[in-house]
Amino acid sequence: MQEKTPSGGPKGVSGVDPYIARLRQYKKTALEKGVPWELADRVAISLMQQPCSICGTSLNGEGGDICGITRLRSRPGAQGMGPYTEDNTASACTPCNMMKGAQTLKEP
Repeated sequence: MQEKTPSGGPKGVSGVDPYIARLRQYKKTALEKGVPWELADRVAISLMQQPCSICGTSLNGEGGDICGITRLRSRPGAQGMGPYTEDNTASACTPCNMMKGAQTLKEP
């Protein structure tokens, strides 16, 4: 039986909880870019544990593969897609998040 991590998921290939590692990276990047981070850790991890909101792919953390967090609203200026808040975020796998870019989910 595989050892569980603080987020309840399996350890990634590096032995680190992939959800905690991704969460730290999101917070660091948000801070560096001046984007407000208003998500509780448990909410952010819960988002990453959900299927992709765009294509429906479920990633379970095996081998470090997890969904990320995408922001939903586009704003002009440095904050681009707005803050990381519960009403402005959704889960997204890496390919979907890369294809979405700075568009909202309703844009072509």
